[in-house]
Amino acid sequence: MRSWVLVLVCAGCSKEAPPPDSGPSPTSAPAVVVLSADDAPILTEALIEHYLSAVADDAVPLSTLLTRKPAPAFDELPKQILELDRLAKKHGFRDVKELEAVGWRITTGHLQLMTEQMTAGAIELLEVSNAADEEELARPGTDEARRAELDGRLARGRASIAEMKGRRTENRINKSDMALIAKNRERITAAERKMK
Repeated sequence: MRSWVLVLVCAGCSKEAPPPDSGPSPTSAPAVVVLSADDAPILTEALIEHYLSAVADDAVPLSTLLTRKPAPAFDELPKQILELDRLAKKHGFRDVKELEAVGWRITTGHLQLMTEQMTAGAIELLEVSNAADEEELARPGTDEARRAELDGRLARGRASIAEMKGRRTENRINKSDMALIAKNRERITAAERKMK
C-alpha cells in the first residue's frame, strides 16, 4: 500500500488556546495539518462535486495558495487557513484537511491520466514509425547501409515501446477513484485552470 503524507507547519500559529467563547481567531489555527492519502478509495461523486464547487469559490488547495504570486504574508497564513477551513465546510467537507485529501487524490489521479494518455500517444507514434521502417525494409533494393540504419531504429523503437508498456502497469491510485476522476476529467481540468 502506498501512502502520501503532507505536513503543513504553521510556525506563526499560536500555541495558546483562545479565550473561552471567543470563537475562532487567526491565532487558533492548528500548528500542524497532516493529510494522508493511500490506495484505499476515498472519492465519491459527492466529494468530487464538493471539490469542484469549493474550487469555484476560491477554496484552493494550500499548495496553490502558498505558490500564488504574490505569496501571502507569513502572518496572514493562519487567517487564510481558517478561511479555507470555513470554505471547505461551506462546500460539504468536514474541514480543510478533507478538502486537501480529496484535492490531492484528484490532482494525483488527473496527472496519472495525463501521463497514461501521453504514454499511449508516444507508443502509437513509435508503432507507426516502426511500421514505416518495416515497410521500407521489405522493399527490394534497399541498400545495406540503409538496412542497418532501419534495423537499429526498429530495435530502439521496440525497446522504447516495451519500456513504456512496462511502466504503465503500476497504478498509483485505486481503480474506483480513477474511474471517478476519468468520468469528471473535463470538469476537473476546467476547475484546475481557474486555480492558477
